[in-house]
Amino acid sequence: MKLICLFLGHHWDYCICRRCSKTRDQHHKWDGCKCQVCGKTRDQDHDWNGCKCRRCFKIRDQHHDYVSVGTHEEYIGSENQGGVEWGFYENVTTYRCSRCGHEEKNRSGSTRVQQDGIV
Repeated sequence: MKLICLFLGHHWDYCICRRCSKTRDQHHKWDGCKCQVCGKTRDQDHDWNGCKCRRCFKIRDQHHDYVSVGTHEEYIGSENQGGVEWGFYENVTTYRCSRCGHEEKNRSGSTRVQQDGIV
C-alpha cells in the first residue's frame, strides 16, 4: 500500500485502487464469468464453446469435440480350452477432444489368438 492510500484512503475504481493497485473482492465489473478490471473469475455466466469457456478457459465434462486418434488391440485375458492356451484382445479406438485434450476410449469386438496364429 502506498503512503497516499494510508493517509487519504484508497481510490476505488470498481475492484481496484487506482493509487496503489490493491484489489478487493467487491464491486467487480463482470463480463460473464470474468472481471474486466482485475481478471478474477467466477463459476457462473460462462460463454461455452463446447466444453471450454471462451472467457476464462474453464473446462466442463460435457459437449466435447472428439476426433479419432488411433485404434489398437488391447489384451484382456487368456483361457485354456482343451489344452490350448488362447489370448483375447479387444479393438480399442481412442478419441481426443480437439478443444481440451480429454480422451475417451471405445472398446469393440474381440480377437482370439493362439500361440501360433489368429483363429
